[in-house]
Formats: sequence, structure tokens, C-alpha cells
Amino acid sequence: MAPWEETSALMQNKQMDRLWSPSGPGVRVHMYYSNSDHGELTLWFSSRKVSAEEICIAAAIKCVYHNLFSLASEDFTFWFHPNYIFNTEETGDLLVHYRVRFFFQNWYGKDNRRSHRYSLSKSRLSAILDCNVINYLFAQSRSDFIHGHPEVCPSLKMHDECLGMAILDMLRIAKESKQNLQDVCKEISYKSCLPESHRHEIQKQHALARYRFRKTLKRYLRQLSNCQADELSLKLKYLLDLEIVTPSFGTEQFQVWNPNSIHQGDNVALQLIQVSGESGIQYRAMDASEWQTFCDFQEIIDISIKQASRDRLTLESRVVTVTRQDSRCLEAEFQTLKEALSFVSLIDGYFRLIMDSLHYFCEEVAPPSILEDLENCCHGPITSEFAINKLKRAGAKAGMFLIRRSPKEFNDYFITICVKTPHGIEYKDCLLRKDCSFHLFGVTRNFNNLKELILYYQNNGLTIAGVPVDLKTWCSPQPKELTNLIVVRSNCSLEAPASPSLPCRQAINVQFQMVKKEDLKWGDNLGQGSFTKIFQGFKMDNRDGEVHETGVLLKVLDTPHKSCWESFFEAASVMSQLSHKHLILVYGICIHGSENVMVQEYVKYGALDLFLKRNRSTVQVRWKLDVARQLACALNYLVRATSSKMAVGEFQQVSFPLPKGNLTRVQCSMVVQSLNGPVHVHLTFALTRLAAECCAVRV
Repeated sequence: MAPWEETSALMQNKQMDRLWSPSGPGVRVHMYYSNSDHGELTLWFSSRKVSAEEICIAAAIKCVYHNLFSLASEDFTFWFHPNYIFNTEETGDLLVHYRVRFFFQNWYGKDNRRSHRYSLSKSRLSAILDCNVINYLFAQSRSDFIHGHPEVCPSLKMHDECLGMAILDMLRIAKESKQNLQDVCKEISYKSCLPESHRHEIQKQHALARYRFRKTLKRYLRQLSNCQADELSLKLKYLLDLEIVTPSFGTEQFQVWNPNSIHQGDNVALQLIQVSGESGIQYRAMDASEWQTFCDFQEIIDISIKQASRDRLTLESRVVTVTRQDSRCLEAEFQTLKEALSFVSLIDGYFRLIMDSLHYFCEEVAPPSILEDLENCCHGPITSEFAINKLKRAGAKAGMFLIRRSPKEFNDYFITICVKTPHGIEYKDCLLRKDCSFHLFGVTRNFNNLKELILYYQNNGLTIAGVPVDLKTWCSPQPKELTNLIVVRSNCSLEAPASPSLPCRQAINVQFQMVKKEDLKWGDNLGQGSFTKIFQGFKMDNRDGEVHETGVLLKVLDTPHKSCWESFFEAASVMSQLSHKHLILVYGICIHGSENVMVQEYVKYGALDLFLKRNRSTVQVRWKLDVARQLACALNYLVRATSSKMAVGEFQQVSFPLPKGNLTRVQCSMVVQSLNGPVHVHLTFALTRLAAECCAVRV
């Protein structure tokens, strides 16, 4: 770790320009604090070479929240990716800002609808931020608000709201300094707590308008004079109000060229890309007002960076390609490499927070600590609760263990081990420490890396609190594990892993016919189902040298439910193995690229529930009874035919598409509980000719 020291506190950004290195060139790291005792703080790194991640670790509050922060350039035009190396011999004296970069809206509240960290218990949801991070985010946001940061620039139309925030800020100062609010107002002008643009606007106003401002100010003061809220609550209120007055708060925008545009040199080729924690990646043309959503983070499967080939741009320009699960791509051309890496590191960071804490798309921006953890099969700073839960789910056998980083100290690690005792399996933590090398806490023997340490103690045994322990099965990190490092957003949900007391999921025995893409013809879009997009089409069969067309229904698994492909295939397998006169045929599955398509027998008419609404008075009771009887017959068959595999669960909905030749079809959507978990199955039953004839004359 590079040496660092504190220097004098800095109150405003313009004062930083006057600070010079006490011992030659180095990296100055500006930090935000709201406490008036030390104002703002600067860290000094005098090492010749130091990575951006090393600086962030030195400045970080806690390991768990470290991945919310990053380093911004002095002019805030770009961000340094985690493995960027600062070489002060080449750059000289350099100033960077240590800032909260990754932000999620709806992060504050007490219900399940707020964004939160993943928890094993829904009754104990963990907040995304702790008090220290909230204090830092407040100081950063307040500085942005007052000094006119580009991302925090409220409109002049929001003047009254900004005035309320200024008074809220003054009340916070009064609480921290233990003074009366009126006394603080005498010492500090409310204008000093407003954005610079709003201060200038007030000076331009005539006397009557300024009188209105003062009257509004007095009204706010009367309302807040008896406020009993503490400092943290006032900071939270300030941040929530800032989100209201600045809709773009917590988002980043990039101006790029569209490499695919045929218009070169005009505004049509220019685009804006916006990235936010809640909405993912959006884009629009420079002259457009509406944002188009490209994808959310979980839909991304690849990101690549290559040098641009267009002559009019500099050699440093780069094209970034973001690829979705359905193979659609977003290409953006950045003027410089540092801007491209800034964009990629933003998406990379959000993906680690939302989907997989040990994942990276491009090695160019991969954090060195992530590469080290993957090399050493080490988990991130997960809590003991998640470590024990993983060992339980893996079988909790004696000698089973995992390695994890400490949630509190960056240079500490734990080996969490299953230990067999007379009272059963217990879980022990063994502390490891990293200085220049790795070693057990209190033991002088050093190792170059974690793998070397584990191999030694596997061969020579380990003693914890006087109990000999054998290190046997090493539980390494798995992709997309749900831990306290994963953020569950307010507009998303994550399913909890299976209970450790339940048996592990068995392998699915999937059996269905594969249908080639070339054998399908696509027709009209028939609408949107709960999980699928539905199309009419034809299936081509070559019989005796002649091609026969069969009408089919094509159900494409929708993009938001791509992760449910396993259950989708299992449902198709179950349906294709059933044969009954009241069940519609399932021809098989077509897999093309990232698309999964279920091919079913086509039903000509629409759902009966809609038909009944349109023809309520023309359908006879006799027909309804026949439909109910035949539906019961089909369900009875399902219970008997699948008793060895599943039990039919609750009904979710029933619809009746009519008619098809001499038969009518009844569609039933239900949940069945298989040995492999709940499966959503959409079944279609064939009714007899009698029922069809009863209503055919009235359709």
C-alpha cells in the first residue's frame, strides 16, 4: 500500500489549486466531509506508482461499501477505472476526487419496496448505506449543490424548493454546533447554502421579489424552529429533497458518436447515453427529448473496446460495444480512451453490485482485488451469516471450508470451517492477515498467496482454539451468488436460495423434440402472455418428398424472463410427454441464438373469457356445464398421469380459445410442484364436438 498522510483541510475547490506538494510530486485525493471541525480533507500519496483501487482502499470507510466509490478527475469530466496506475513521475502533481459514484434511488425507507442489500431473511433487510456513507454522500451532494456540479444543477423554477433545502442545511448546522437556529441565521447567510446560479438570480430580482424570498424564509424558520430531528435525519431529508429538485441526480451521461450512422459530421450521428442504477442504459439523439432504454444490467452478456477506424477522429478514439442476451448491440464511439474506460467501468461496477460481486466484463477495467480473489478462490467481504449459509447448502460436512475477506478490515481474511464436535457440526472462523505476505494471525510462517497457505495447512493440519481441524473440501465462489454485497433494487426482486434443510436440486430430466429454425415460418404477433410473446406461424414437415405446412403457435420466452429458461424447458418437457384427447399437442422447442421458442398446436379463435364478455347473453348453460365436465376430466388425467413426477398446484387462470374444426380448446395456466421446484405450465385441453356445436352457431 502506498504511504499516505493527511494535509491541511480544504474548504473550497478553488483553494486546492494553492496546495503544493510537501515532498515532491504526488496524488492529492480530495475527500468530502460536512463536519465543521475539519471541513474537507485531502489525502496525499507520494508513491511513484499507485493504483486507483489502492487509493480508494486507503480512503474507504468499510470494505462492504468500498465498491460504491470511485475516483473522479479534477474537472469531473471522467472517472479513473480501478486498475488505473497513477505515475507521478510522468503526470506530476495530480488532484482527484474520492466520490460516491454508484447510486440507487428509493434507497431510504422501511418497507420491502425500497432498494436494499440482499438478506437471508426478508424481515431483516440491510440498508445499502450505513451512517458513515450517508454522512459522506451528504457532504459530497451538498458540495455539488452549492458549487454547481454539472450533475446537480437544479432549475431556477425550483427556487422555493432550493430555499427550503438551504434552511434545512442551516438547521443541520445549528444542530451540529448546538446553537439556536436564529443565532445561526445571524452568522450565516441563507444565500451561502444555495447554488451559485440561484444566488445570482436573487441579486437580479427587484425589491418586491427579494421581499417575497425573505417572507418565505421566515415561514420556513417558524416551521423548523421546534424541529426535534437529529443531524442524520436532516441529512437524509436533504438528500431526498435533492433527488426531487434534480431529476438527474445519481445518473451519468456520455456524449458519443454513433458508428453505424451514415451521417458523418452532423448532429444526427451524435448521441447521449445515460446510465443509472435503476434504469440501466438509455440513449437518445441530441435533438430528441425521450430516452430509449437499451437494456438493464442483468441483460448484458459482453462488453468490448476497440480502436475506432473513422478518419476524422483522433487515434485515441474508441468504440465500445455492449451486447445483450438477445444478441442486440449498442455501439458508442468515444473521443478518448479514458472516456471509454470511464463508461465501461461504470457498467462493470453496477453489474457487480446488482448481479455478481466477482464479475468483470473487460480486463482493462477489472479491479485488482477481484482478479486476486478469483485467483485465490476467495469470496469478497461477505458476512459470517452468508458464509455459514453457503456451507450448509453445500452439505456442511466436517472439513468443508471457504475463504472470505473481512467485512471490516481490508487486509484481513477469514477461513470459515465446518468443525465436527460432540454436539454436532459447528462453524469456526480462523483469522488470516495480509501484510507483505499472508499468514495466520499470531503465526510467524508467511506465504506468498492464499492458495499456498491453504495447501500447507491441508497437508500439515490446522488447530483452532485447541481443536485439530482438517481442511478438506474448498467451497470456491460461484457466479451470481446472492450475498450481502448484492443490491436488490426497488423495481426488482431476487428469489432466496433454497433452505439448507432441503435436499439439493436434482438434475432435470428434460425430454422434448427439437424443432429447427429453418422449419418454422413466422406470422402475425398475437400478443403478450405472462412470460412469453405469442406469434402465429407454420411448421414445415417433409413427408415423402412433399412439404406440408402445419399451423402452430410460437411462444417466445420474453426478455425479462430469460433466466427462467430452465423452468420453461421443464414445462415443455412435461407437456410433450402427456397424451390425451383433451390436451393440445406440443411439437417441441426451437432454440436460436438467445431465443427459446415453444412450438404448440395452433388454436384459431381467441380466449373464451373475452368471448363470453362479448356474447354474454347468447351462450347456453348446457354448453358451460359440458366445458366444465371436460376440463375436470382432463385435470383428473393430469393428476393420475403425473403423480410420480408432480402434484397439480393451485389454479392461476383459465381461458378457453374456440373452436378448431370439430374440437374446442380450453387453455389452463397452473403451477405444478415438481421434484425440481415449482414450474409454471400452460396447458391446452381439447373439448368434444358437442360443446363446440352448442356454441358454434352463436360465434
